[in-house]
Amino acid sequence: MWAAYLYDTMTGLLRERLDIPSFQWSVTVTDSGFTTTRDIGADTMSGLQLPWSQIPGGTPAARAAAIQPYKRGIVLFWQTGDDPDGMGTPILAGALGTRTSSRDDVSLPFVSMPSLLGERLLVHESKFGTGRGHTSPGTWRWENLSWRGLACEVIHACTQAKPGGTLPIDLPWMGEGGTHGLPADSTSTSGGKTTGVKRRTRTATADGYTETVVDGSKTTVTERHVSRTTAVKNVTETYTYTGSDGTKRTKTRQKTKTITTGQTTRTKTTVTDNQQDYAKVTTTTTTVTDAYDSDGNKTGSTTSTDGPHVTYTARQTTTEYGDWETRTCGSILKAITQQAGGPDMQLRPYLHDPSHIRFRLEAGSDGDPYLLQERVLGLDSSPYGGSIESIEMDHAAPAMRVYATGSGSGSAAMCCLEQDLTLCKQATDPWPLRETTLKATSVKLWDQLAGEAKVRLASLRHPLVQVSGVIHADDTDQAGNILHPLGSFWPGEVFDISITGYPDWPDGTYRMRLMQMSGDQTDTVKLKFDPVEDPTI
Repeated sequence: MWAAYLYDTMTGLLRERLDIPSFQWSVTVTDSGFTTTRDIGADTMSGLQLPWSQIPGGTPAARAAAIQPYKRGIVLFWQTGDDPDGMGTPILAGALGTRTSSRDDVSLPFVSMPSLLGERLLVHESKFGTGRGHTSPGTWRWENLSWRGLACEVIHACTQAKPGGTLPIDLPWMGEGGTHGLPADSTSTSGGKTTGVKRRTRTATADGYTETVVDGSKTTVTERHVSRTTAVKNVTETYTYTGSDGTKRTKTRQKTKTITTGQTTRTKTTVTDNQQDYAKVTTTTTTVTDAYDSDGNKTGSTTSTDGPHVTYTARQTTTEYGDWETRTCGSILKAITQQAGGPDMQLRPYLHDPSHIRFRLEAGSDGDPYLLQERVLGLDSSPYGGSIESIEMDHAAPAMRVYATGSGSGSAAMCCLEQDLTLCKQATDPWPLRETTLKATSVKLWDQLAGEAKVRLASLRHPLVQVSGVIHADDTDQAGNILHPLGSFWPGEVFDISITGYPDWPDGTYRMRLMQMSGDQTDTVKLKFDPVEDPTI
């Protein structure tokens, strides 16, 4: 059975339980949705539409406080029959949007967590518009992170790093290294011409500074550390004063003075020069030792140099976003998933303790873009029944070309063509040419546009079939064990589906990835899988 609760959006604290007799829900690998219906058979209503009798609170102020937009959220728990007293497993959760109320009821739009992150901007705090001429030159730069590591950094910068930005999100991949990253935007220089990224930043440290200079494909990092030795010395100081008779006189006095007895300045310079397939890293360390006499006066210095040492490593991956771009967290996460080989990502709710829910960022790795799962769930379908019912198959013909357009307008628009004409040119029974377009006007770099076009072509270049079916979350085996309760599987995970006796599908077991699950207030769950290549071709 289902149970719905209100919760505090920023902390995940569970609040009052709601009685929602009729609703619809859906969860995909990237987003989720929640709607209610007035009654069985009625048209789907946008958001939650509930009578005031279902809203907690005995006064107008209390009812308003219970459903304040964005401050409060709603979470759906699935409770299994073998644990009727437990909280269950949270399946879907999100904030309540801006409400519309009447004397009879109130409409509360559902704002999923990815949609909420779509309203957060990646901009340095207190820096926007503070540059020379009210500009915003600040730049976010991340190096050598995995895709999911980059996602964690962006989410953190758009949540915990902002006042009032806290959200109950776990980021388990912070700092994870990798060899993938989104291409950085070029910075426009003098004359309006793009000559590549050029930037210099310096950060003070307790004993010196760290400076980073980026010039196109070359990054130079200079680390300077100064260490000093000092001593306290008693010195005799002569001073002049004027006596009572107006005569100037001199006296001496003892005074302590801190003097420098030694100083060492160590400067390490690391130059990373990215080539097409590797990075050349040159490291040089220079040490300057200064000598002082007993009075703290510098008497000379010696210099020693270690290097240059040259090593070759995997190509450095960098990602940069400028404050002036005002990119949203949601758009950056979407761009990561849409790269060729980009990982699946999901913000999955879980019960942190009996009174709080949290969201965990689940994401595939650079090596395996799919979500980690403990086991592969098996389903079967035959003319006589099975664990998945009402199997339907949607067929699609292949497309051979993707014409992608990025930023710019008219004849200056950036363009990219990705194609695979194999099926058109086959000697026997060729396929007719089909072409499609991809419009990505916000993409400013050709490499990124080409990556998105490759992903689109990969999803279209073969004849495809998309399978969907229905399961029941309360189904049990002969021993009474629940077979596939909600919360034991999620979109993005793979299933082994055995299909026999289907009119236009060969018998066999096929591995498919769940793309979407959806349902209503019952235990009926509709599953939709990612398209697979047509096995009859």
